[in-house]
Amino acid sequence: MPGAAAVAAAPLARPADTGAGQPLAGGPTDASPTVVAETAGSAVSATGGTPPLPGSIRLPRSGRLEYAVSIGDPPAPVGRATYAWEASGEAYRLTLSAETTGLAGLLRRVRVVQTSEGRITPEGLQPDAFSMDRGPKARNEFARFDWPARRLTFGYPDAVQTAALSAGAQDTLSLILQFAFVPIEQGRRDVLLTTGRRVYIQAYERVAEEVVETPAGGWRAWHLRRVRAQPADEGYDMWLATDRPYLPVRIRWTDRNGRVTSATLDTVRLAQD
Repeated sequence: MPGAAAVAAAPLARPADTGAGQPLAGGPTDASPTVVAETAGSAVSATGGTPPLPGSIRLPRSGRLEYAVSIGDPPAPVGRATYAWEASGEAYRLTLSAETTGLAGLLRRVRVVQTSEGRITPEGLQPDAFSMDRGPKARNEFARFDWPARRLTFGYPDAVQTAALSAGAQDTLSLILQFAFVPIEQGRRDVLLTTGRRVYIQAYERVAEEVVETPAGGWRAWHLRRVRAQPADEGYDMWLATDRPYLPVRIRWTDRNGRVTSATLDTVRLAQD
């Protein structure tokens, strides 16, 4: 079912895992935080978007962003996605869950959970482990980053591959926040990216600063997008709010047939540090 498939490949979860880009062949306790909720109707100020210095972003120690997932134009709701993180000192943990809701959920129940864990460094996020969970009966991919050995191990438990690991490499979950920690000021940036299933080199560029209207308010945001090597390649766009710690307020994925799946922020919960 298209709606269920769209949520399973929710744009927050999978910026590219369909053959686009340049694939690389396999080879060698804190107390509970106080939470501030911003829901539909809350006002959000729009401030200037001067790029921060690399390493200057400081995330709240925990946060939870909730999104409405839709497909097509006009958009039809098909599911929900939640992007959450915990940061303690130099360590981070990110999770992304996406599931079908409404009619799409009745016709086909789909739920996926991704997890990324690693360290926060002066160069941004440095993932150590990434995993995908589609349920106990699914074939779930993973990735392990061995930075001292400069080796990436990825794939499935019964089909493990390896690839060379380069500085700045990311998984699909850490990629978004990496652009907050180390922004693209001009030009384009190549990123070694793993989905757990595959490894790619992809290029991203900063398009413009725009105002994005969402149920959680209006946000001034950077518009970043993947540079398509070919016109038929899949598209991936993200908008990072400049008046918050560059959190994603909208993510848009365009498949090879031109069908658009979007995740739009509607609820924000940030710990008060």
